[in-house]
Amino acid sequence: MADRPGGRHLRGGILGLLDLLDDPDTCRAIERDLIGLNLRLRWLCDGTDRLNWRDLYVIITESDIDSALIRATEPDFAGWTRNTGLLADIFDVLAGANWQRAMDKTAEKPDPYPRPTARDAEPETINPDIGQSGRYVGEAAPIADIADWLGWDANLIPA
Repeated sequence: MADRPGGRHLRGGILGLLDLLDDPDTCRAIERDLIGLNLRLRWLCDGTDRLNWRDLYVIITESDIDSALIRATEPDFAGWTRNTGLLADIFDVLAGANWQRAMDKTAEKPDPYPRPTARDAEPETINPDIGQSGRYVGEAAPIADIADWLGWDANLIPA
């Protein structure tokens, strides 16, 4: 899930799983997905090998786009596959072609089919050092300061 657009940028491993399980909505969604796989969340760490942390991690990170967890965490992307994206593109092309052939100068150009957008669409919300251009924004430092920070011998660095 972390690689999906709009992902929540959760911590990895068991701590990330615990973050998901702490939220009642995502916990309920995880339980729903587990039931669909004939598993139960109550089996986690119950002394048997029916469900372990690794199994839960794999189930969550490999959730299908139609899973309850995706619907709970990323509702805009639920069900949105490559095929639905291609269908939206086809819809836009056909709507544009029909608009052009209508020969009606007063008709407005058709709006594109709505597509899901990531919640973290602005780069600054992920990393404040990234500007609107999507590039790192920082200040240049003298090479001697960098060499000192790295613990290099400043005399060996060419001028």
